[in-house]
Amino acid sequence: MRFIAPYLLPTGSLEIGLNKRLLNILIPANRSDKKRLLIDVLIAALVFCGYFWYTHWTPAHKLESEHYIAFSNASIEDTQDALSKAETLWQAYTAFWDVKAGSTDKKLLLKIYSSRKEFKRANPLSGWAEAFYTEPYCHQYIEAESENKSHHWMVHEATHQLNNEVSQFNLPQWAEEGIACYFSTTRMADGKMTLGVIDRNTYPIWWLSSLGLSGDLSRDKADKKIVSIKSIVNDEKPLVMNKHVNLYYIHWFSLVHFLLEGEQGKYREAFIACVKTPSGLEAFERNIGPYQLIEPQWYRHLFQITKGKKGTFYFSCLHRIGA
Repeated sequence: MRFIAPYLLPTGSLEIGLNKRLLNILIPANRSDKKRLLIDVLIAALVFCGYFWYTHWTPAHKLESEHYIAFSNASIEDTQDALSKAETLWQAYTAFWDVKAGSTDKKLLLKIYSSRKEFKRANPLSGWAEAFYTEPYCHQYIEAESENKSHHWMVHEATHQLNNEVSQFNLPQWAEEGIACYFSTTRMADGKMTLGVIDRNTYPIWWLSSLGLSGDLSRDKADKKIVSIKSIVNDEKPLVMNKHVNLYYIHWFSLVHFLLEGEQGKYREAFIACVKTPSGLEAFERNIGPYQLIEPQWYRHLFQITKGKKGTFYFSCLHRIGA
């Protein structure tokens, strides 16, 4: 709908003026301006074509498993290992969310790169990410020469893929990222995931010690080490996200882990109901309880995790990547 103030210009006069200005931009009357426009268009076309040439990626292998297809430049062995871990996630995820067999017949797609350099060249806008998901692909790299072939980045992004393409959830950020962290930080060994058992060599777990929590919720809030559950559930960012990425991921992970595993699983069913009918604080409090009641319980859970006193922890042979 177009709104025009009647005391400025008659509608017809304004439209004619705008059309002339637009034509002058697109088709300049001056010869030199036309030449300049042509040069600009050619430069833009060259940049556009150069970008797609530079980022073009061709996989060497296409391997399939029961629920996944992997396009890969990593070795066949590493690609098969990645597919195996993706299938382990599939089994754990679908059992947890009670996904019925045959609810999706479409195989999920993975792109696996042979190095971070290749990953960055094919995805120059990926920033600091070690992996990412954009429908329909999960993108992950595996360094052939590295002894530490971490799988948790892929598991994190593959959980986003499952949330979107299998469960078709429409989640607020805290629940979306928290659920992905819940699965990606879970111990995986011998083709099984032990949900709730934390592998400390996963992100964001290895940043927990950097919080330096005091054990006093009010004090840690004042020191900006803790953000209120009210803000988290409403997807508010009282602290600048770019400067506090790890802090927010710790909050998202720990809140979901608490709601699923804390207080002997007291809030598990309520959280699952909340996830399936998502909104903001109102739905959270209706399904789970007043945030003023939940917040100190969650804080104690997080504090105990940072001290290694909550639940069972699994120390894998991986080094702390990026810590």
